[in-house]
Amino acid sequence: MNKNKIGVKGFLTSVYLFLKKRVFGGRGLSKFRLLKDLNFAIEDFLRGKTPKYVFWKGNKIYLDPFGSLVSTFGGMRPLETKLIESFLSNGSVFADVGASIGWFTLLASKKVGGSGKVYAFEPDPRNLGLLRKNLKVNNAGNVVVVPKAVSNKTGKIPFFARGMGQWGRSSFFDPGSDPERLALPYIKGGDTTGFSEKIEVETLRLDDYFKDKNVDVIKIEVNGAEALAQAGMLDLLKKNKNVKIFSKFSPILIAATGSDPRGYLENFAKLRFQIFEIDEDEEKLLPASVDGLMKKYSVEKGNGGDIVIARKPLTFQ
Repeated sequence: MNKNKIGVKGFLTSVYLFLKKRVFGGRGLSKFRLLKDLNFAIEDFLRGKTPKYVFWKGNKIYLDPFGSLVSTFGGMRPLETKLIESFLSNGSVFADVGASIGWFTLLASKKVGGSGKVYAFEPDPRNLGLLRKNLKVNNAGNVVVVPKAVSNKTGKIPFFARGMGQWGRSSFFDPGSDPERLALPYIKGGDTTGFSEKIEVETLRLDDYFKDKNVDVIKIEVNGAEALAQAGMLDLLKKNKNVKIFSKFSPILIAATGSDPRGYLENFAKLRFQIFEIDEDEEKLLPASVDGLMKKYSVEKGNGGDIVIARKPLTFQ
């Protein structure tokens, strides 16, 4: 590769990461066709031959071949990563709800050590294959893989597994029910053919699974099913006084799953939890309120963010 091409690729890499962090990151701007197509055009140029794996936090991680390039370029939510590391220590118990291919599962595995335990919940068969491969390659013997979705009841439920390079966006809701808001923002062009495939997955409640266990940190990233997961872990949250919860908060996805975004936040407040927002742009952890988050993030805006929930005030330097 000549120097000019390297220079162009370096510049476009910077533009791509800027778009992901400052433009698309939780702001709902991917609904605008021009911005969305610009992002995809840059991504197509940069992707080239996708690396099979990357090294991150001392782990070798085999990648979803169609996953976001942000992970390839080292943009895996640095502040959230630091926070999770700071709350875990040797002997801790970590529950990764929506483990995907194992980014945070592996991070936690190293932090909790041989006397700790990590539970990785992941229903998507494709992600499960890479998750198990990554655990084996990194000798993560303290991880228990649970090939089920976390919800408010035990049983089976329809699950819409994404195609078109969108493995990480699989969900309980059918994106075809509102393609303008639930499908088109995530694909190039306007053809949603093949965007998702309806399958069936097993579900469980964390209250049942952890009936006789304590949990120190829970990460919930389940594309709108956060409220359903919460409904199935209320006893666990009451019992574990010092538990910290990391959660995605996307009102449009929570509503698409049939739940109430405000109710999700208020349920934490009722249990005497405090809510904090992770500001990756400024690398700050900010106190947040239910009203403040509902004003900032909404179904209409189509945006979302990352929050941390704890019973005691949190600070991070």
